[in-house]
Amino acid sequence: MATSARYLVFVEERFPPGAYLPLICAFTAAGYLPSIAWSGTAVQPLRFIAAAVVVGLVFLHLRLIDEVKDAEVDRLGRPARPLPRGLVTERELTRAAIAALLLALAAALSLTGVALVALLPATVFVLLADVEFLAPRRVHRDLLVYALAHSTVVPSLMVFAWFADSAAQPSPALPGLVLLAWGVGLGLEFARKTYGPDEERAFVETYSSALGRESAGWLAAGSLAVAMIGGALYAWLAGAGPTVALVAVVASGLILAAGVRLGRANHRTVEGLGTLIGLAVLLWPIGVAIVVGGSGR
Repeated sequence: MATSARYLVFVEERFPPGAYLPLICAFTAAGYLPSIAWSGTAVQPLRFIAAAVVVGLVFLHLRLIDEVKDAEVDRLGRPARPLPRGLVTERELTRAAIAALLLALAAALSLTGVALVALLPATVFVLLADVEFLAPRRVHRDLLVYALAHSTVVPSLMVFAWFADSAAQPSPALPGLVLLAWGVGLGLEFARKTYGPDEERAFVETYSSALGRESAGWLAAGSLAVAMIGGALYAWLAGAGPTVALVAVVASGLILAAGVRLGRANHRTVEGLGTLIGLAVLLWPIGVAIVVGGSGR
């Protein structure tokens, strides 16, 4: 099989566009559209697409590097995955990861110099995550430490999405979006690695095996609830008013209540429900930006 065809099979299995593209587009829009509402500029579709490409390439880089880092575990516990079954090699995945990050930087530069500068913190966090923050034993000793260390990438990408706007301006509402992105990233991470007792596999680390299924479910729901609190903060500071912000606070309580369900369901349900809630949270600032615009300036 040709190299390009093997890469396509890898992407289809480990980074399926149907699952990731909606989240990538929603995530980028959650930073970009509030920014243009604040600055008063018009939507520039090509600029938004370029920003989404940057975000997608960064996440693809992380997936490729994670496959390499998990190679030994996958050979023991998940031999059907592309790398252990021999579809691709570690060298090929490493090269593809480097190319993805370089393309992301090039795409950011095509936007503006400001956008490239805004991407640099995310790039630093990505490179640190690649080497487990220079403390692999400490990071892997505790899955919560692992999750918190790697969670720095997602909010820094939200800052990039904000400054992808050609006339982006600093805003007091931006910290709300940063908190929202941080909570969504953590929530999806916890949901992705929560399994039922009969679904756990030898050699594979999960939050459910380390903390218990119910605790892992509550962590996923709690993180997504924190994300919605970030949405409330954004709405308040963007000028949406206390009523809109209160709606987001109430929504965060409902999301937290979903922890009961997340703590008792199987992996497919936990991951699917977590993704749907995360997507809904990302749509919140988009709606607020469309309705309120830059009235809070």
